[in-house]
Amino acid sequence: MSMYTVGSGTTVDHIEVIRGLDDAFEFFGGAFNAKYLIAYNSADDDFDMDDGYHGKIQFAVSIKDPAFTDNKGTTGDISNNFEVDNTTDAKGYLSTPVTFPTLSNFTAIGPNNATGTSTDYGYGMRWRRGSKFILANSIVMGGQKAGMDIDNDVTAQFYIDGVSGFKNSLLQSYGANYNVDPAKLINTALLNAAGLKTLVEGRDGSKSYAVATDIGLTDPFNNQAPNLLPKAGSPALTGASFSATALSDAFFTKVTYVGAIDPANDWTKAARTSFGR
Repeated sequence: MSMYTVGSGTTVDHIEVIRGLDDAFEFFGGAFNAKYLIAYNSADDDFDMDDGYHGKIQFAVSIKDPAFTDNKGTTGDISNNFEVDNTTDAKGYLSTPVTFPTLSNFTAIGPNNATGTSTDYGYGMRWRRGSKFILANSIVMGGQKAGMDIDNDVTAQFYIDGVSGFKNSLLQSYGANYNVDPAKLINTALLNAAGLKTLVEGRDGSKSYAVATDIGLTDPFNNQAPNLLPKAGSPALTGASFSATALSDAFFTKVTYVGAIDPANDWTKAARTSFGR
């Protein structure tokens, strides 16, 4: 589902994209808001935002089939749960409006190195090319190369300055939880993985885990019949916060749980009847 410079007057909710050969949702510019989105087993990125998109999204799911990616050839491209750019033109990383989504209550499930995982899988989150972002109250699990990746000096500086943030969220990855690619930085001293972890888990109040089961979802990696409900004792049952200025907007439903799924009312239950087909 591609949206091109769609304005905030458009209502977008309760949409499911299943097994697309490219991105599930790609938003080129625009300012529309959305709730209740599902990306299931698409081959490239699930939430791809570019060219100045600056809307708000809440309650969204991303699930990856470990064996299914599009044919990358020799492009060097990879498949991610999130891939967010301002612009692909290095000279225009500061072009306005800057891509700046405000996102809350996502649950993103990567391949987690399951048997048969495609070599073209990348990151749970790839923030790059001058983008800003707020991702809060969310769960990102099973990233292949890394959980959270930041590329490019401009993107890194936005995170260092607190303009961007991965807030009050839970992170686990098969690869490293945090990655800052020095080959993508001009100033290689600007930020590294350890510094990113300090910002995410200190200033932004998120937590990372070495083992997926510690997040306590019921059956997140069962691709044919995933169950994303938090179990008893899961850290996802509490801990959400909407105190940040961007999240205090009336658009956001002020829930107490982390991730896309209300423990008392699973809104994905009806949609999941189409999974596994």
